[in-house]
Amino acid sequence: MGTFLTTGALREDTSEVVSSVTPLPLTPQSPTIINITGSVDQTVILPDATLMIDGIHFIIVNSTDKFVTIQDYTSTILKVIGPTLSITLYLVKNATPAGNWAVMGSGGEVQTKATLLHSQPVGVVVPEFTFGITTCQAKVVDYAIKETTTNQVRTGQLMVAVNDLEETVAIQDFFVETANIGVDWDGAVNGTNVEISYTTAEEDSHTNKDMTATIKNILF
Repeated sequence: MGTFLTTGALREDTSEVVSSVTPLPLTPQSPTIINITGSVDQTVILPDATLMIDGIHFIIVNSTDKFVTIQDYTSTILKVIGPTLSITLYLVKNATPAGNWAVMGSGGEVQTKATLLHSQPVGVVVPEFTFGITTCQAKVVDYAIKETTTNQVRTGQLMVAVNDLEETVAIQDFFVETANIGVDWDGAVNGTNVEISYTTAEEDSHTNKDMTATIKNILF
């Protein structure tokens, strides 16, 4: 971990990384401050915590207009960082490879834009809505959906509750819409993550849709 004193001040090594579809694995020797630039979403994988000492931290800066997903060493999602935002992760306990990480900074109320494709109408997972089952037990999503051809609009609030012991997910959608745009939501546990998916109606009148959402994670 590149942290040392210079001219009487604490200095931390930094690294600028151009975002890529390839996940970025960190190591115990990685710079403390990681600045993500570029034009695509990026996944960052934290090191094996058993190879590090408690108290180590990483600062992840998202300098893009895309999303940066932080996973622990076992691929559990710890946080999705919204555009132009940052978080700090402190290793609290290094007893397991996943470790126990404390996340400082909300990463913002994540603003996301996605396209719901009619060509894949059944059970399509929305990556920006995915979260680790042990890191978040409730999620509220304020969203708006607009069909690209008919301009029909739905605005609503998707409420998600998780029992991490029983690995059960409850999901409820409250909405109003100018006409039926044919989108239904579902939630399920997949490994260590909770995945939220959508299904669109099969009728030809239901076409591609644009969605904008504000995601709020609620912790206990």
